[in-house]
Amino acid sequence: MTPIIVMAFMITRRVGATYTSKEKDSSVNSNAIVKESLTAIKTVTAYGGQRKELTKYEQYLVQGKQAGIKKGLYTGFCQAFINIVLYASFALIFCSRKVPVLKNFNLVIPSGKITAIIGGSGCGNNENEQDLIKALHNIKITLGLTVVVIAHRLSTIQQADNIVCMEHGRGIVEQGRHEELMAHDGLYKQFYMTQQNPIVSVVTKEEELTTTTININENNDGAMEQPTDVQRISPANDNSKVAMFLIEILKLNRSEWFYMCLGCAASLIYGAITPAFALIFSELYALFIEQDYQKQEVQARNYAIIIFFIGVLGGICQMSFTSSFAKSGEELMAKLRLMSFKAILRQEIGWFDRKENNIFTLVNNLYADINALKSLNGMNIGIFFNAIGAIVTAFVIAFRIHWQLTLIILCFAPVIILTSIFLQGQQFSTNIGNKNKVKTKTTSHAEKGNKVGKSKEQEQAVSLLCHR
Repeated sequence: MTPIIVMAFMITRRVGATYTSKEKDSSVNSNAIVKESLTAIKTVTAYGGQRKELTKYEQYLVQGKQAGIKKGLYTGFCQAFINIVLYASFALIFCSRKVPVLKNFNLVIPSGKITAIIGGSGCGNNENEQDLIKALHNIKITLGLTVVVIAHRLSTIQQADNIVCMEHGRGIVEQGRHEELMAHDGLYKQFYMTQQNPIVSVVTKEEELTTTTININENNDGAMEQPTDVQRISPANDNSKVAMFLIEILKLNRSEWFYMCLGCAASLIYGAITPAFALIFSELYALFIEQDYQKQEVQARNYAIIIFFIGVLGGICQMSFTSSFAKSGEELMAKLRLMSFKAILRQEIGWFDRKENNIFTLVNNLYADINALKSLNGMNIGIFFNAIGAIVTAFVIAFRIHWQLTLIILCFAPVIILTSIFLQGQQFSTNIGNKNKVKTKTTSHAEKGNKVGKSKEQEQAVSLLCHR
């Protein structure tokens, strides 16, 4: 499976690079049209060339939009294929037949009368354990050899003629048959009961963990109630205006609502897949303590089938929300750029003489600001619904399994949330400072560009007069 996954990654990277290059080419061409039109805006307005400039600009926008949609479609397909292959690999591991048992041991059969088997007898499932016991019995009876086993799983040596229990620093502490050692409350019985009843030790550790967590929570109550200055760092925005702006953006993209709803539903389901897979994987680990190896094999096969179909569902959801949000995002970006350029061309000539409406600022706003709006109904919405699906499913599973421990863990959620808000506030402040620096540089370059633009416009006017 590894070569297939590597090949899929290479194809994804190649496809992404190809269509990203096409998007950049279309953006460069469309920006060139905008610069050319705004540089000679007086000539364009005088001869009524706005419609012609809009037609040329729209052609390059359509090319960039198609490249972005194809990029999202092919990328989603490759990611879905990788997702299905990964889950299918897990399914094949648990659904495959048993492997030879004795390959995990260093089996030495010399010409003498003693056979030494040294290795991890605890590896594998209970079926492998039964095969190992049969193999040891056949070696002893058929070949007439003395078998010495250094065992990790004590159930493999219950039929041994002599069991020697050794402890570090003390040497041999117990010796005898299985029944004799179990009659005494010694080290062998303690180890054997621990391996036969692992659930008891797990419950004990869980109770210790719960008690420890409660003590930590009690000690940190004061720290959690301390006030923070996060709201002072956060920007003061009018929430109603932001909400109205988002509603207007969604109304503008109403023709792609089907793709947006499809992407949101797929993201929600894909987010629920990860905790569901974790639950099934934990159930697979619980199969190792199953004593009935036939029941263990049937359950492992059933879980493997479930894992495979989870991978198929995850691949379909991943391809759906990637391609859907790529479609809606590219359509919105193309509409906004065309509407913005059309609104710029409708302005009177005096509007372009203002300092804040220079060519470089208009071109930069037309590309960068509208490109930032692409995420409003793009992958950011998918990430949001993905997180909601994962959180809700994880809470349902956690409260179903152990609601007391879940409530204790939730006590630390406010600290995590406040810390993330604080870090986002710092990052926002840094981005605002960088943006102000960029605006200062853009203004200085724009003043120089205005002089060049005016000289070029004068040259075009002189050339028109000469032709007349």
